[in-house]
Amino acid sequence: MADIRPFRAIRYQPDHVGDISKVIAPPYDVISPELQDELYARSEKNIVRVDLNRAEPGDEALSRYERANALLEAWLSEGTLTQDSEPGYYVLAQTFTGPDKVERTRTGFFSSVRLTRFGEGPVLPHERTLKGPKQDRLRLFRATKANLSPVFMMYEDPEQEVHKILESVLADPPLVEATMDRVRNRLWHVRDPKRIEALSSAISVRKLYIADGHHRYETGLAYRDERRQEAKTPTSAASDGGPGSGSNSVELGHFDAMPAYESILAFSAAVEDPGMVVFPTHRILHSLPNFNGSAFKEALEPFFEITAVAPSADLVQTLAAAGEGKMAFACVTSTGTDLLTLRKDAPLDLVKSLPGHPLHRSLDVTILHCVIMEHILGISREAQAAQENLRYSKDAKDAASQAANDAQVNAAFLMNPTRIDQVIAISNAQEIMPQKSTFFYPKVPSGLVLYPLG
Repeated sequence: MADIRPFRAIRYQPDHVGDISKVIAPPYDVISPELQDELYARSEKNIVRVDLNRAEPGDEALSRYERANALLEAWLSEGTLTQDSEPGYYVLAQTFTGPDKVERTRTGFFSSVRLTRFGEGPVLPHERTLKGPKQDRLRLFRATKANLSPVFMMYEDPEQEVHKILESVLADPPLVEATMDRVRNRLWHVRDPKRIEALSSAISVRKLYIADGHHRYETGLAYRDERRQEAKTPTSAASDGGPGSGSNSVELGHFDAMPAYESILAFSAAVEDPGMVVFPTHRILHSLPNFNGSAFKEALEPFFEITAVAPSADLVQTLAAAGEGKMAFACVTSTGTDLLTLRKDAPLDLVKSLPGHPLHRSLDVTILHCVIMEHILGISREAQAAQENLRYSKDAKDAASQAANDAQVNAAFLMNPTRIDQVIAISNAQEIMPQKSTFFYPKVPSGLVLYPLG
């Protein structure tokens, strides 16, 4: 099952950078150009300068990645970043108030996770990836020889075996505290061999489910394969001068030697953790040629029960109530809002794009993308991936407002969140959801711990 390892993290030193809050950043794939500029201005040592280096006039294809590596090497040389002397796991507690205004704390830990191909090992995906982001990340891996952002993973812990180990760590003073996007992050370094062995053993009998970071994980596989080819052996390789060069292979007695590039940096938390929550991502369709609202509604009727929603109703609460035990979403147009629930006799066999596994017939996002977008409106899977007539919003009021007031918007679909048990079931069945089916909140920061690949 899962093979996790302690490691010697590269970390920012507060005596060089001051408040760690100024140098951490969200994952690269949620950073807009405007946020990138803001992070650049926040600190000349912010991790975004390495993880998502800003394009400059006259850049060649690899210029951004070469600058990123030069910065990483300089920060290591001057002591802004240093590598811990002892291997361990790194426990992270994140206290936050979600979009639902409820305060929670999510507790998990950073480790290295041995890379295995999907379908051949204990790490399971739930989402399809795109070629472009993987090319970008692979260039960064090659240049820096380091993991700068973790893959976010989940595991099942019904007996709270792992929870008890992590809970015992939280009684100690944290190593680091930092705030990002109003989320309080506290980090502990677990070096005690007994705790390390207990945590490794507890996870070793479990599967790991990717919550966020599918592109990073698949990039890790591609990079591993490149390094194996360079070394001409599948299991070992000499160091070639990356940060922490040759020093991240675990030396504890109960772990066999393994090159760092055989693993990837991961943050893992329990499915049962009270802070493990998923919020919805709403869909906005725009600029569809020859869109006719009346014809669209008529095409929906064989598949959905359609109920008009009063303008004064709380859409989020109405949608949540309608989704109890069945598939439901709201369709907002300039003429009003309708609640759509799947008919028991819906002719789903006519929808050629609908995956055959029965799990998909209870997934709101799959029904929306396959039945409405592809079957009724003719938006192909490729066009959806390219977001040609599709954009996303995490704010229900924003999505509804766009549908009501923007003449280019044809319809907005407000979603209930995908449940975590649905994600687990899809992953176990080795099925795939549409992109942006899940919005795990909060994001895990980049820059708290870096994983050198040797």
